[in-house]
Amino acid sequence: MLRHTRRALATKVIIPRHRDAIHLQKNNTLADASCVASRGGTVVHASVSWRWASGEDALYYTGGGAPLHVDFRHPSSAAGLPPTTASGRENVRASDQEILAARNIDRALRPRFHGDGFLETVRVDVEVASSDGDGDVITLGANAASCALALAGVPWKGPVGASRLSRRGASFTRDPPLWFCENSGFDLLYATDGVGCVALELGCAPAKDALLKDALLEAHSAAAPIVDAINALAPSSVERPMHEERARLDALASQAAQRHVSQLIDFFSGRNLRDDEDPSSKRDRGRAQDRAFFDVIEAVASELDGDERAVKAAAARAVELLGRDAMAQAAQNNARSDRRRTDELRVLQSRCGVLQVPHGSSSFSRGETRVDSTVTLAAPPSRRVPSLDADPNASFREHAAWRRTDPRVSRRRRPRESNYDRDTSSSLRNIDRRFTLHYDFPSSATGDTKDILRANRRAVGHGALAERALAAVFPSRSRFPYAVTTRTNVAASSGSTSMASVCAASLALHDCGVPLRAPVAGASVGLSGSTLLTDPTGTEDHFGSMDCKVAGTERGITAAQVDVKGDGVSLEVLGEAFGRATTARREILGHMDSCVLNGDREPRRPRSSDAPFLLVDDDDVVEAPAPEEAPPPPSFLARLFGAAPEPTPEPEPEPEPEPERPPPTKRRPPTAARPRPRLKRHAPRVAVVTFDASRVGDLIGPRGEHLREIEDETGADIDARTVSGEATIFADSMRQCSAARKLVLDIVGEIRVGDEVRGTVTDVRDYGCVVRFSRSREGLVHKSEYRGWPGSPEELTVGADKAFHVIGVDAVLGVVKLSRRRRTAKPRPPAASHQESS
Repeated sequence: MLRHTRRALATKVIIPRHRDAIHLQKNNTLADASCVASRGGTVVHASVSWRWASGEDALYYTGGGAPLHVDFRHPSSAAGLPPTTASGRENVRASDQEILAARNIDRALRPRFHGDGFLETVRVDVEVASSDGDGDVITLGANAASCALALAGVPWKGPVGASRLSRRGASFTRDPPLWFCENSGFDLLYATDGVGCVALELGCAPAKDALLKDALLEAHSAAAPIVDAINALAPSSVERPMHEERARLDALASQAAQRHVSQLIDFFSGRNLRDDEDPSSKRDRGRAQDRAFFDVIEAVASELDGDERAVKAAAARAVELLGRDAMAQAAQNNARSDRRRTDELRVLQSRCGVLQVPHGSSSFSRGETRVDSTVTLAAPPSRRVPSLDADPNASFREHAAWRRTDPRVSRRRRPRESNYDRDTSSSLRNIDRRFTLHYDFPSSATGDTKDILRANRRAVGHGALAERALAAVFPSRSRFPYAVTTRTNVAASSGSTSMASVCAASLALHDCGVPLRAPVAGASVGLSGSTLLTDPTGTEDHFGSMDCKVAGTERGITAAQVDVKGDGVSLEVLGEAFGRATTARREILGHMDSCVLNGDREPRRPRSSDAPFLLVDDDDVVEAPAPEEAPPPPSFLARLFGAAPEPTPEPEPEPEPEPERPPPTKRRPPTAARPRPRLKRHAPRVAVVTFDASRVGDLIGPRGEHLREIEDETGADIDARTVSGEATIFADSMRQCSAARKLVLDIVGEIRVGDEVRGTVTDVRDYGCVVRFSRSREGLVHKSEYRGWPGSPEELTVGADKAFHVIGVDAVLGVVKLSRRRRTAKPRPPAASHQESS
């Protein structure tokens, strides 16, 4: 089919900004259209290629999403660095950071396409040509892709504009450098069609809803001029093709479907369920949906004339569009397919400590959606910035830096690479992270049999969203010196698995003993027509027009993501959705706080040892009936003289009622309102020893001999090279960690006047003796410091193991003076004067 496109008069547009202006320029390539977006030293190329669908494909189209594919690449050459792969080429597979960037651009562009089947494919390739390290390549890529689509004449609803917003104090900053977003603790990525919001992604420290509403207004005013600039640069129009047979069938099918709208309204209101079907069951609702939709499709198809396949496709398209209107009418009457109210959550269930071997575990269920989570503790990352160790927002800054696509981020922390690191540096970018969350969605979660790649784009995006929600409350390294890996596995999916992963991960971290600043929960809010739906199911998400995912603490929001289908959502509706999500989140947090950290109660053992098994149903234990015991055989005298009649038993006297005693007071079990005060017994242990940096050679020894001896003797791992004057000890048990810490202190521990040490006499001389009280420290005991001096001094021989007191330390030579007969009190700091204390 021919494309009718009016050429743009201009080839470049400049959008002024407070720092550097944004330049959008048309680029001549063999693709259908190409655009170059630049700002400062950052340049991004976007190319678009698309094709019309054939006439038969459009005629037989039955429904589905827009055929859009977005690919984002940030090569090392854009940063002025050579590739780090073994072959010297750029990575063939996109990294997680590039996948997240591609999903951000896709989320902004997809709502603007018509899912009518006239397009066969639309491919958008975004590549960073130059990067100065601080420029935002994601917003530039989204604006360049939007401009390229407008230049290509793709049939869609118009361009979008993207902008990033940060905050310092009480003021907002538009399009800030990336380092500013990381340090400010507020990062909002916003896309608009000029009227409403089409995509949003937020990560911040706990923020109130009122602050977020102000941020939305500021971000909208920053992104809306970009839409006007693209429309001025590419005032193109395209005539959408019309298939005569399809147009006829669609018109007739739409009229026929309107006569059966009541059947669909009955389904979305939960009135067509049978008596034996449970409205909270996804399978039962699926059967009811199949009955309602198949009956309407068959009724509509029977009223149409034409090719059977084309008639069925037209009926399916009409009923699909009618289903959205039917759900909107049902939601307007406060009715839903599972018979809930529009502001009602599904049934919540949570458990902690469900597994014994993992360091932390939990299970969270919302309705039929269930997510299992485990936490694993490991040694802290060796490469880090010591100045961030005590920063409360250190985890948020590390997570925000990890999301950067710029290869400088990983190399800045790794100045020297071994051959192994050079060959596999693309897969080693996660070793610098203290907190990692992985999201797994197997095919069994939906009862499907097809093979699903666990680490697909959807899994990477959902995991990054949950990780961003928890990174804002993750403790600093000085408070919790561990590397934490959290895995969330979706056991059953019936909508909103990403927010259920946030709840499950928060419970597992509390069960592990990670001192989070506050528990985190997440809830989704959908939109049907003009009605908001709390906690939408999979069917409501499919027929709805928005999916707003909000996670946060009791104090405020930490992460949010908005997916829009169709036209943009107004800021007023979006603000109401955030308020509805806050109410639902607080209800979920109240349920999570009551979750017992001790795990499930073990079932009672059978009273009879002959019971073959136990039937356990939740908290109730049903004992299997024991086999009836056979009567004992009669004795020899009984067989000889016959069995005597059994005497009638006398009735037993009724026992006197005992006085009522008060029930014993039980200790309240720990709940998820606060983390465990201590780690579990089988969890690894970490200790940090601080010492004089000039003594690191004594600890390491010649060619690392001393360090290897300690590691071989105790089984612990010691890192003394990362930070000057600090040794990090990681061991599998507390016994190994304590033993390694003692040996390290024996070598580099600071000796002070007044300390009591135990050592072995190594040499006896005329004026005294030499004592070794650690692996590398020796002290001198003068004869005048022997016990009993001068009358009857004690006799110290080589090999004697005695306790000594430190009476002096030479600050220049480091000579330690010891004594056996006197104890010197430790020097106290001078008392502060009254003026100083005040």
